[in-house]
Amino acid sequence: MRRLASALALGALAALAACAGVEVDPNETPLCGPVASLPPLPDAGACDGQALDAYASQLSDRAVTRMSGALVRVAFDDAARVGSLCVAASNPRVAWDARRHVAAQRDALAQLAPGPACLAGRRLDLNRYQAALAEIDYAGFLCSGQGRDFEGCMEQHGDWIQRDRPGWTRPFLFVAPELADAPDLDASDTVDRCWRTENHQFDPQAACIVAAGWEMIAPPPRQVGRSK
Repeated sequence: MRRLASALALGALAALAACAGVEVDPNETPLCGPVASLPPLPDAGACDGQALDAYASQLSDRAVTRMSGALVRVAFDDAARVGSLCVAASNPRVAWDARRHVAAQRDALAQLAPGPACLAGRRLDLNRYQAALAEIDYAGFLCSGQGRDFEGCMEQHGDWIQRDRPGWTRPFLFVAPELADAPDLDASDTVDRCWRTENHQFDPQAACIVAAGWEMIAPPPRQVGRSK
């Protein structure tokens, strides 16, 4: 979690800087500021879903490395062209690697054709599922020294909910919406209220969690030849 990682970030980044190569400067890609300081996401229903997904896939192919655990936020200018990018990740090493990759791809990203008109003056968040999963894993790493209080540490700092769905090999994630005015959510309270919904079945549980204000992120499809 970002809150858990903040005390470690500066020292870790300084150590990484000493080891980084000189051919690409990760500092050319900034860390993301608060969501309130960024352009908003496209309005719900403003974009053609297929066109937006296709364009986001093009961006991801260039801006996100395979297996990256970093969130990459892309801001667009008034012509829906890529304007600026920033990176968010709790783990300083993951953030550093992602910033270096984005810096190396800066020219290629700037040359992309404009996206759908609904992106003008807006932003897209890439790699959300993997970034959220990596954030949970990093929180587990930071809480691992808590001994018997591990669960308490995770509950205290967690702002996510995981639920397995029959037929899927990876969990569905429920996170706070990436909005400037996102509601103040309590994962423990939501789980307590939604856990027993209709005999623990996934669909009614998910509906209950979403109704409480959480956003559901489904596992993205795996590459051809791999299970879902």
